[in-house]
Amino acid sequence: NLKKNEAFGMNGSVYAGYQNNRFSSYNTGFDLNHKAGKWNTTAGLDFARRNSFRDMGMERIFNDPEGRSFFDQVGIEERKRINPTLRLGTDYDINDRHSIGFMSNLYYNANEGIFNTESDLRRPLAADSRQISATNEHESTYRNGTFNLHYNGKLDTLGTTLSADVDYARITDETDFVFKNRQYVLGTNELVSQEHLTSFNPTGYDILAGKVDFGKKLGKDGKLELGAKASHVVSDNELLFYEVTDGRQVLDPRRTSHFIYKENIFAGYANYSTKLNDTWKIMAGLRAERTSSEGNSITLNDITKRNYLDLFPSLFLQQKVSDNYQVSYKYS
Repeated sequence: NLKKNEAFGMNGSVYAGYQNNRFSSYNTGFDLNHKAGKWNTTAGLDFARRNSFRDMGMERIFNDPEGRSFFDQVGIEERKRINPTLRLGTDYDINDRHSIGFMSNLYYNANEGIFNTESDLRRPLAADSRQISATNEHESTYRNGTFNLHYNGKLDTLGTTLSADVDYARITDETDFVFKNRQYVLGTNELVSQEHLTSFNPTGYDILAGKVDFGKKLGKDGKLELGAKASHVVSDNELLFYEVTDGRQVLDPRRTSHFIYKENIFAGYANYSTKLNDTWKIMAGLRAERTSSEGNSITLNDITKRNYLDLFPSLFLQQKVSDNYQVSYKYS
């Protein structure tokens, strides 16, 4: 539930900010609202570019049966991130009792970073001592778009209401990682071992949902609420690991996985509340959900399907002991 500006005409605000912590960062944006006649429209844009760093130093001593080992490490991390956000929405009053509207929110985030460390591991035997140079790099892109169509209606003057929503969301996330690790005999340029690993993780979600809610007063103090909802979700998640040898990426099947998940839910509820007397109020409801899902492991060539019905009853009692005290009893 979002609050809407009720002021007529056009109004809004703008902002900007800047900070410096070795690197410069800034953010800016605006919010605008225009209400005229039967239309109420809003728009907003935010944009931020943030840069950050972290430097660290660490000294550790390990007491082993063979003697003391010393581990000294220094590192520095730099990160850059940009994320614009766009919001658009409008509502139209068909008449005093009925309105329709649209809302959308588009979000984008791109960030990259690098973390370099230099470590000295001094063991009791000089030949076992090592100098370790490690580099961790990542680059990711995240997109999130949500869209909503809605209707609100007052069917009479007694409090009968009807509302409906249709929502769609598309989310994608792609992340690249690079890990390089080189070990030398401490104090020399003799290379002992090296690793060059990469990974790529593309993920996507599609979510479509629709719902209808109805409310009606029954008698002096009673109220009946009914509703139905359906949703469809598709999740596609792939994780690829590579070992880099002689400049070539070789897929590592032990760590690689691709999984697709699909789910359909059909749900309905009924809820009734009333005032029994000056002391007791009661509310009782029942929700039913029918779920159908399919999990598909592309990597293992394995499909798992499930179909089931769940019931969720609830009962709430409220007892008025006095004007200053109440006791609630709840089951769900």
